[in-house]
Amino acid sequence: MDDLCPASGVILHADGLLSKWGFGDGDEPDAYLDWLDEQSLPHPANWHAILRHLVRTRLLPLIVEDVEVYDIETNHNPIRASRVNGVEIDDTRASNDRVLRDLAVNITFTDVYDSQCLFESIPSAP
Repeated sequence: MDDLCPASGVILHADGLLSKWGFGDGDEPDAYLDWLDEQSLPHPANWHAILRHLVRTRLLPLIVEDVEVYDIETNHNPIRASRVNGVEIDDTRASNDRVLRDLAVNITFTDVYDSQCLFESIPSAP
């Protein structure tokens, strides 16, 4: 089991926005891929688009700090904070600790798949 994904869903931690390596380094969570296989559903064609969508729709609305985010085309974390409460963030430094309150959201695999359906021409889960 990887740290982004418990057995039942994907967990997005707010501090994932602060690092180049956040949100499991931007990788597809193995447990989600296993769940898709168990359901005979397709793997995502563009996990980064799904991750960005989930961060914007599920995580950012819960964060009380003023967070400015940007998208980046990379093989690492594709959505990062550029500023938190007006303070510039260096996404390659560990000194960003405690800039955001400790917050996480757990998104069920079914809800993640529903987001995947938004970006791909695939049917919704049964």
